[in-house]
Amino acid sequence: HVALRQPVIFRSAATGQTATGEIKWISAEVDAKTRTVRVQAEVYNRTGRFRPATFGQVEIEVGVSSRVTVPDGSVQWDGQSRRVFVRRDGQTFEPRLVLTGSSRNKRTELLDPRSLFSAGLAARAAGDLLGTLGWMAAGHELLVPVEPGDLVAAEGANVLQSEMLKSRIGGDE
Repeated sequence: HVALRQPVIFRSAATGQTATGEIKWISAEVDAKTRTVRVQAEVYNRTGRFRPATFGQVEIEVGVSSRVTVPDGSVQWDGQSRRVFVRRDGQTFEPRLVLTGSSRNKRTELLDPRSLFSAGLAARAAGDLLGTLGWMAAGHELLVPVEPGDLVAAEGANVLQSEMLKSRIGGDE
């Protein structure tokens, strides 16, 4: 999905400073040992912040998609599964079992179980013996997507988690 003139962002390993640029060259060969393709980009360094041979990391946007992300602190682990607490009304939060994706900049991506379910059905049709519905539920809880715009508990999510676990073990107030 990498193409010429595609935008890139360079981040210096030493200073964390960033600069934008674009891809100028893509190798026609795949390295047999690393299975990688070399790419060269030109980064705009008008102010001279970066010196030759500056090490860093480059981000290449290979496709735009809408993803639901939540603050890292919103995702709670109960020893078996991950969940977030979605606001239902002014005083009520609903725990939702979630599948997490990548984390970046203190935010965690929540995967949409509907797209994973479709992929599971396709795999099942292709002869994969995975229990297509088995991974859609943990215990008796179903994976319910968190939609864009849903409000989730960020600060205090650990308190909600504690209250939920307390009720599971029959704790008193």
